[in-house]
Amino acid sequence: MVVEGKSPARISFLLDNLTGGGAEKVILNLAHGFAGLGYQVDILVCKVEGVLCNSIPAGVNLVPLKPVSSLRGLLCALQADPVGGRSILTAMLNSRKVPKGFRFVPAIAEHLRTGQPDILMSALPKSNINAVLAKYYAGVSTRVVMGAHINISTQCAEGQRHGKTRLRHLRPVMMRCYRRAHAVVAVSRGVEKDTVQYLGLDPERVTTIYNPVKAAEMEALGQEPADHPWFGPGAVPVVLGVGRFVEQKDFPLLLRAFARVRQQRKVKLMLLGGDEGSGEQRENRGKLARLADELGIHEDFTMPGFKVNPYPYLRESAVFVLSS
Repeated sequence: MVVEGKSPARISFLLDNLTGGGAEKVILNLAHGFAGLGYQVDILVCKVEGVLCNSIPAGVNLVPLKPVSSLRGLLCALQADPVGGRSILTAMLNSRKVPKGFRFVPAIAEHLRTGQPDILMSALPKSNINAVLAKYYAGVSTRVVMGAHINISTQCAEGQRHGKTRLRHLRPVMMRCYRRAHAVVAVSRGVEKDTVQYLGLDPERVTTIYNPVKAAEMEALGQEPADHPWFGPGAVPVVLGVGRFVEQKDFPLLLRAFARVRQQRKVKLMLLGGDEGSGEQRENRGKLARLADELGIHEDFTMPGFKVNPYPYLRESAVFVLSS
């Protein structure tokens, strides 16, 4: 809470983009909460794109970040951490290309110098790395608080299976940067354990704080109508899945399970989510549609897209399935 007579603390959040992922939504919820308590809140975004672009809370300042060239970003990263530069160069040599991830370090550093936030909070691996590098490049006292929202070991393994090894190559960089953060906050005990083990962190430096939930707002939003012809009195039961169209969510498993249930009784399947601005998610949406055709369930399967308010759909559905 803001102390009377003192200037309100300033908190900055850092995001890669504004896609409809869980980490992005959590950051928006936190920004809304801190702004409501009287804090000055900024959300720094590397790429202002995604389905959440129009969901910035009132009283929160959106700060689009401008990238520099990959080479200049690399030089800034090396300047920010000369001692750890070897791990950065090793990652570059292993990936055989100049990393693009550091292009926003100068812009983040400029915000830290001019805005002078008390805390910079990031949420995902790339942003976590950039947050620490920007702090030291700027030479400021801002405290960096990292979020751990997913098992990094799993994310690296999935990327490697699909030929995306960038994150795995950055493991030594992550190990050094995460150790230099003021705090690392995991969203569950499982994620905390994975982060500690995979990055070799001191367990005392990692804390679990569960994601905030705006219960009263969710209840109110849930009373709005679910605008879809599948819902209504006497309607066929609907199985609902919600999430990004990425491998982690394992929606193909849900489709195959649904096909078996559908052989036993009349039921429908609805998947909410997917960001049309993401090439990966567009591709996976097409794969799900083709799988539905192969399974012969296309007449009872629909993907209405991303919904800012999914709660009426949850209210009207017979069951919610988490397949990840």
